[in-house]
Amino acid sequence: MSDSSPLPPVRLHPEAELARDALSTPLLSRAARLARWAGPDTRVDAGGGLAR
Repeated sequence: MSDSSPLPPVRLHPEAELARDALSTPLLSRAARLARWAGPDTRVDAGGGLAR
């Protein structure tokens, strides 16, 4: 016997709360710190290393 009733819609938390929770994970926290450190003018080579 299958239940054909639709599932209720998913309700996400506010964007600010989702961002805070995402940045509390080690991977995304480190990625954000690296992006801030590198800044928009940092160049990288084809292998992803810092270009001189």
